Amino acid sequence: MLRKTWVVLGAVALITITHIAAFAIEDVQKRVVEGGIEPSNGDPCRLFGDPAEYSAGETPISVAVGDFDDDGVQDLAVTNQGSTTCVGCYPSHVSVLLGLGDGSFGEEDLFGVGRGPISIAVEDLDNDGVQDLAVANRYSYDVSILMGLGDGRFSGETRFDLWNAAATQSIAVGDFDRDGMADLVTANQYSGDVQLLRGDGHGWFDVYTRYEVGYPYSIAVGDFDNDGVQDLAVGGFGSPSQISVLFGLGNGFFGAEQGFDIEGQPMSIAIGDFDSDGVQDLAVAAWRSVAVLMGLGDGTFSEALYYDPGQPGDAERSLAIGDFNGDMVQDLAVIQDSDYVFVLFGLGDGSFGEEQGFRVGERPRSVAVGDFNGDGAQDLAVTNAFNDTVSVLINQCATLAVDIDIKPHSHPHSINPRSRGVIPVAILGSDTLDVADVDEVTLRFGPGAAPIAHRHGHLEDVNCDGIMDLMLHFRTHDTGIACGDESVTLTGETLDGQPFAGTDSIQTVGCREVKQPAIWMKDHDTPDAMRRGGPVNIERE
Repeated sequence: MLRKTWVVLGAVALITITHIAAFAIEDVQKRVVEGGIEPSNGDPCRLFGDPAEYSAGETPISVAVGDFDDDGVQDLAVTNQGSTTCVGCYPSHVSVLLGLGDGSFGEEDLFGVGRGPISIAVEDLDNDGVQDLAVANRYSYDVSILMGLGDGRFSGETRFDLWNAAATQSIAVGDFDRDGMADLVTANQYSGDVQLLRGDGHGWFDVYTRYEVGYPYSIAVGDFDNDGVQDLAVGGFGSPSQISVLFGLGNGFFGAEQGFDIEGQPMSIAIGDFDSDGVQDLAVAAWRSVAVLMGLGDGTFSEALYYDPGQPGDAERSLAIGDFNGDMVQDLAVIQDSDYVFVLFGLGDGSFGEEQGFRVGERPRSVAVGDFNGDGAQDLAVTNAFNDTVSVLINQCATLAVDIDIKPHSHPHSINPRSRGVIPVAILGSDTLDVADVDEVTLRFGPGAAPIAHRHGHLEDVNCDGIMDLMLHFRTHDTGIACGDESVTLTGETLDGQPFAGTDSIQTVGCREVKQPAIWMKDHDTPDAMRRGGPVNIERE
């Protein structure tokens, strides 16, 4: 009997589902959480607002992030599969949209590739310091290479045939023979194999090895047994569907596969570390759920946990990993056929808690993570197959950097950690922060996360710049400031949920070692005259 644990988000109910098969009865426990797409954790900051839509060719499928014009701003590359009613009747392309640095993108440029481009990878394939594109073509059963020119343009494609492949579905980049040159691997669904194309470091590739894996649909590169050699995780359709792990030998070959059964169909695989133990874990978009398999460090994985974001039963097609709320814990962004992208927030122990959902275009197919406006917060790009667009969602919860002044008009900012008093702190207003919008309930100061000492701060122009500042006080013993600390940070949010943080320098004082006074013990047997002289031995009763 095989037990599967399902986790979806909201109010909890426990359901036991019994599957009757020809040879066995399987009891599957499902932890179902009823919930909508609104956050239920009380967090006022919704990650993303309404998406911006950009034309991205005909039937955009896969999206990848790179910097194709070397301007330090992230760009997008999107595969266009062509007509949805007549595959191959129209030219297939890759659309490249150059980022403008403010979260927006310019018009697309089209570059021809093979028929039915469905998966794309970004890498410097010829070691010239410029990013190139590798594209898997589902209906011409081959790989297209577009060499970057460094200005946002690409050279004409070079096509590389595969060996008797059918339905080339996914592509990934690695260095499987450890020669420092990029290699490619493809998952070919109908021919039931994975093929490795060995790179020569100049943009040329040849099929080097081939491995039979049952109906592979998705592929990812990692190191699952911590031996320093790259391995493959391959999602294969079948009965049952499974994740096959092929362990790299470091010479361009792989050892025998090891399979891990999952519920559903593995449409997309992402590799992360969801419990911060230094061991790689797997997240799988498994058609009707998201499966999370925790790595054990020896190439094996724990039994999958299942999550069903949004509306139960909608198909999960693609996912990506990021830290969207800035808590240093990895989260998941999941594409669903309901025209939504859902973010599942990681809890740091390998499990996921609350969700937020965001509407995108019609029939989203792929999601990628980037920082498109350079604010340090992770944004999303989503392809929409039915309305020929890519949706860009800009993270609204980036932490705003603000200026604070600890003990205004004093320098250095001396603080005695042993004081029983309060520390005055000013949040300085600016063009980007109106201090009247500060939510004082959210303010925390110092390592001890001290709240404000009084119910409210007061407004005054502390630095005489003509902009009002917010004057606050914090109890010293609540701040957690310790002797030797050289700076202190204040965090908080605005009334509309925008997080902010500011740091100022300090100098701790009063930190010399305090000598304890001598303790006299009453000793009725020793004369006073002797007690005032040299050392006196006193015995405790």
